Amino acid sequence: MGEEGNGFTDVRLKQDEFESLRGTGDLAKNLNRVPVLNHNGFVLGQSTAIARYLGRHFGLYGRTLQEAAEIDAMMAHVDDVKNAWRKLFPYRVELTDEQKAENNKVWFDTPSEPPIEGRKERQLQWFLEKIESVLPGDGYSVGGRPSIADAYWFNLLLEQAPELEGSKGEGWFQNRAGTDRVLAMNPKLKNVVETFKRSPGMAHWLSTRVVDTW
Repeated sequence: MGEEGNGFTDVRLKQDEFESLRGTGDLAKNLNRVPVLNHNGFVLGQSTAIARYLGRHFGLYGRTLQEAAEIDAMMAHVDDVKNAWRKLFPYRVELTDEQKAENNKVWFDTPSEPPIEGRKERQLQWFLEKIESVLPGDGYSVGGRPSIADAYWFNLLLEQAPELEGSKGEGWFQNRAGTDRVLAMNPKLKNVVETFKRSPGMAHWLSTRVVDTW
């Protein structure tokens, strides 16, 4: 993933620090929201825009317009997976333990076939099986080299911030064992995320990442 470190500083704000900075500087330029990238004075918000900007900057956005379009499509597929999972686990909705167990069963255990009325077969197995079918099998999503598409799949399926403990975000769907089980059914995709994890830049960042304490 490029040079190790690349002069990047990962700044995390505690709630009081965030409140004190609202309406000022970089936050104001992103509607008082995070994440925000400041690259040598150029300020950019929105995580997808940041990913695309850095992908182009570090050569992770393909070598041709066609590869860049394929990377965009892969990123959109990741968003589709997240949106499908959020139908079962909506933001800011407190589910009972029974509801969580039932929804996890639907998400992880529903086979991709046969079709179910209302496209209800389109759960995790369906999505990953379809992605598996279009991957080249060389350890990369597009173009035979690392790209931000690989980063997106890694972030969704393999990356794990130890302080989260499955309580926040879409990453590995808050269920490490279930995600690992379905990912193992798709060896080409598993190879993509594991290859990306081993890349020098990613390995460096994982070893030096800031741990949120909240």
